[in-house]
Amino acid sequence: MKKTKIFNACTKKRRQPKGFSLVELLVVIAILGILGAVVAPRIFGNVDKAKQKAALSDIKALELAAATAYLDGVPLNNIYDLNNYIKGGVKKDPYGKDYVLVMDEYGEPKVICTSLESGSSSGTSTVIPDSLGR
Repeated sequence: MKKTKIFNACTKKRRQPKGFSLVELLVVIAILGILGAVVAPRIFGNVDKAKQKAALSDIKALELAAATAYLDGVPLNNIYDLNNYIKGGVKKDPYGKDYVLVMDEYGEPKVICTSLESGSSSGTSTVIPDSLGR
């Protein structure tokens, strides 16, 4: 009888652990952190470039509308005077600020995106494209 008790105790199956160990979880988290550190700057750099391109596109459309309004003899005091010349009206720039309408040395309207001025988060210079041919 004693012999069977010892035999039964030795032949019992050990309980299998469920889930992952702490070391395995830490290794996976470290790998994901390294991948995130490599990929994140590339993704966020492209977002800023896309905003800059969208702002340039908006500026070109606004300057074309401003030139049309100027030729129509509409007094242009601010950017919202162009609402009738832009489908859907004048919107804010991709950074959430208003575009600025100024007159150049020839008295023709120009549009400035103040979000793209030096010292902002994008770090580029002021964008004043010359779409009016001067």
